[in-house]
Amino acid sequence: MRLPLYRSVREAYEASLGKDRLPRGASLALVFDKFADTRPDNNCKPSADKDEQQYKRAFLERFAGRPIGDGALLTDHVERRRKLVESLGGRTLPASSEWRFVSGLGAAHPFETGFVWHHTLSVPYLPGSSVKAMMRAWARIRPEAKEVVDELFGTQAGAGRLVVFDALPTRLPTLDLDLLNVHYPGYYRGSGPAGDYLSPNPVYFLTVAPGSELEFALAPRPGTKGADLGKGLELLGEALSTLGAGARTSSGYGRFVSKAELTSPAQPVGTAVATSDGAVERVRAQVQAWTGRDMGRIGELVGRIERLPGEGARRELAMSLLNKIPEKERRKRQDKTWLKRLLAMKGEGE
Repeated sequence: MRLPLYRSVREAYEASLGKDRLPRGASLALVFDKFADTRPDNNCKPSADKDEQQYKRAFLERFAGRPIGDGALLTDHVERRRKLVESLGGRTLPASSEWRFVSGLGAAHPFETGFVWHHTLSVPYLPGSSVKAMMRAWARIRPEAKEVVDELFGTQAGAGRLVVFDALPTRLPTLDLDLLNVHYPGYYRGSGPAGDYLSPNPVYFLTVAPGSELEFALAPRPGTKGADLGKGLELLGEALSTLGAGARTSSGYGRFVSKAELTSPAQPVGTAVATSDGAVERVRAQVQAWTGRDMGRIGELVGRIERLPGEGARRELAMSLLNKIPEKERRKRQDKTWLKRLLAMKGEGE
């Protein structure tokens, strides 16, 4: 597609392109948002679905499969942010993604599947507002935390006691190309019944690869209690492993596992997070939060129960989860592997 730029600017841009069709030394955030140039036409109008997705794939593949960003710039920014958090008496929580995560799918974009980039670092990140919303949602689920939700996170009438920072990568992340395969596009548009004779319509989008490391950070608002920071870190760790962050969390995206220790910017904190008791309590909270709407990720939850130490804890949580599944749903899914594994842990299966 001919970019709508002055000729001199367009020629300079095209001369800077490397073999991957990305301009050398440019902000990838800006390229992603403003230079979607794979359509063959000049008027930027979407074409037939199949062609449109191929143009989108060609564009997104430029960003996938390799580290993204400037390593020196990212390291310097993260170090300066740590010093800021330390000066405020805060703490950081490094965590690694269990599976892919994505943020900003609903953001405006010529190809209609957005992505959130840090505008100065050109790396994917999780805005502090998203992290705070995830923590608030998890606090409302936990009975013992409901009373302090507004105190910790604030209301329209006033600020809360915690400052929640953006979650930033600690090393250059790699992006993966993913797709959502819509099998019955006509049916969902209301133009006909669902049928196996319909052609699927793949929708491509960018995600951050599994195993990516992000650093989350919290600090007490000046003049508040230091104990609020401990509550906030506990909620943050549980929310990351239970609800997940970003988009498509109901499909298993966005789950994070915190590192073996919570670390302060100044020195390690000698309190291990992943103790046996702590692991059981986290999974118990996940079972309590599970609803029938989360059926698509129940296999992942069953796997977490299986990995717990202690037969008694596994049996207890397996029974709790089974009791939350209606008998009709259990009969309907009697051939599912995850159900057989649950029954085995309860003592009714193999």
